[in-house]
Amino acid sequence: MSDKVVSGQPVSMHTIQNSWRTLRDRVPIGGNILSLVWRSGWVIAEKVSISKEKYPALENLGDILPRTCSFVDPKYLPFSSGAFDGFFCYETIYHNTLVNVLKSVIEIKRVLKPGGWAVLDFLSRRSSYFGKGQEIEPDTFDRTGEGSFPEHYSDLSELSWLLKEFTIFNVELQEGIENDEFHSHLCVVIQKPGQNER
Repeated sequence: MSDKVVSGQPVSMHTIQNSWRTLRDRVPIGGNILSLVWRSGWVIAEKVSISKEKYPALENLGDILPRTCSFVDPKYLPFSSGAFDGFFCYETIYHNTLVNVLKSVIEIKRVLKPGGWAVLDFLSRRSSYFGKGQEIEPDTFDRTGEGSFPEHYSDLSELSWLLKEFTIFNVELQEGIENDEFHSHLCVVIQKPGQNER
């Protein structure tokens, strides 16, 4: 794994914007990005086309949240294989059990073109939420107590296993305190093997 772990970067809108820019800068002009966002138990998908004029900077959350969208199951994405140059998934993929997180990673690989890039984040076991709520399976908990909103927590070793079919370029530990709770995420930049590899 070619990783760089950076600590002290709080999880914030600024962090999400930087992650988006990281992906946008790797996708060629005219390329397409699939963005998945978790909102109140639903995963929302938006397709974004990259042009010189579009997304020079993100000013607010509305710039990355879907305007025209569809609800999707990240384990079974309704897109053809190799349809996207990039994949952006923030605060989304970990809302599942481990086996379903793995299925989502497999789908991400399927819908990416060879050499395509992805930026994903995972909950870190360092988070103060780790271990709170109903345990669904090891390292997966539901803080609502209803069993319907699982959150899976990972570490570097598990990420290496989950992302073994990709080249991992960067792993950034993003941590901060919000509402008196310690948040910890692992943000990764990965590339699908194939043409256009860097």
